Amino acid sequence: MREEPKIRELGEVCVRTKTIKWENHVNDEFEYIDLSAVSREELCITSSILINYKNAPSRAKKIVETGDIIFATTRPTLRRVAIIPEEFDGQICSTGFVVLRPNVKKVISSYLFYALQLEGFYSEMEALQKGAAYPAVTDDNVKSFRIPVPPLAEQERIVAILDEAFAAIDQAKANIERNIINARELFQSRLNQIFTEKGDGWVEKRLGDFLTFLNGFAFKSNDTVETSNVQLVRMGNLYQNVLNLDRTPVYYPDSYASLYERYVLKEGDLILSLTGTTGKEDYGFTVKIPETDKILLLNQRISKITITNDSFVSKGILYFFLISRVFLDVLYESANGTRQANLSTETIKKFIFCFPSDIVTQKAIVAELEVLLVQTKHLEKTYQAKYEALDNLKQSLLEKAFSGELTAKEVTKTAAKVI
Repeated sequence: MREEPKIRELGEVCVRTKTIKWENHVNDEFEYIDLSAVSREELCITSSILINYKNAPSRAKKIVETGDIIFATTRPTLRRVAIIPEEFDGQICSTGFVVLRPNVKKVISSYLFYALQLEGFYSEMEALQKGAAYPAVTDDNVKSFRIPVPPLAEQERIVAILDEAFAAIDQAKANIERNIINARELFQSRLNQIFTEKGDGWVEKRLGDFLTFLNGFAFKSNDTVETSNVQLVRMGNLYQNVLNLDRTPVYYPDSYASLYERYVLKEGDLILSLTGTTGKEDYGFTVKIPETDKILLLNQRISKITITNDSFVSKGILYFFLISRVFLDVLYESANGTRQANLSTETIKKFIFCFPSDIVTQKAIVAELEVLLVQTKHLEKTYQAKYEALDNLKQSLLEKAFSGELTAKEVTKTAAKVI
């Protein structure tokens, strides 16, 4: 007869952990795991830094052992959770983590690790978090979360099933990611072909010969309001060449639309982000402003691009050039800065743009690329929906596992869904 699992708080099935006394380790070095070291996507430790008595950060205090589960209590909704692997046994993690060390007589590490991936756990942490700038929960908040704790043999059975099912799901997600990359590369390949294989009647001009740039304004953060019809377009809103106004929106008084009319964006305007991280391609994004019911203001480190003679070059072919690797490869090489990469519009004006002199030919190329772009976006949307469905499938399996409904048949069902 199947034994019903007992409901226990996490703290009841874990043992106490220790903090380091640095004065006893003045000659020792340790690998340090800070909050950024845990991958939110892979749920594992991806990096660490070497520290000692002299340079240890103030938060470098908690000792971890193989099999411990660490969870970031700072910004808990970011879902930073990982199992401590053998290579980090006896090392140090930030006090921004709660360290859960399973009592091996009551719970196995992997079972506890899966428990901290439950949607119900994150919902509870979100409800308990406090603080506006740096929302956080306490170690006791985490340890008070309740889970069913079946016998160890049953835990091992559940973990084995989840391991197999999650491995199949992760492989399917990796395939989807590859398909998305392939779709984007196909589009970029056509862009590169067009802008490198110069046809008859093509001309070469410096961008500054027919473009002007208007750099955005440094609006004061103290002037922001909770909501209005006037929204600031910031660099984060331009990510991956898509205007996302829902990403950390910032609003200013409605009066700003007239006070800063020079920086009001209109439908069809082209804007380019000018600052990012050195070594990363998280800037240089070009967006064409779509129709919107918001009045949009141009923020600093974003530039509006204006064609001075649209009978000479069309906005459409310029847009596709600006998102092509032909342009971007030169753009990123021109960036300056040690940690923060900055672009100069004066430098961009000197870039060469090769394009057909005939507007009719330009429009024909644009029409072809617009069709291909729509097809690419459709593929990405389809793949993204499948990707999200796999995440939902993981949660479904977890919920069944912790409600006692998970059987080996679920692996077969899961395999059928992810193929």
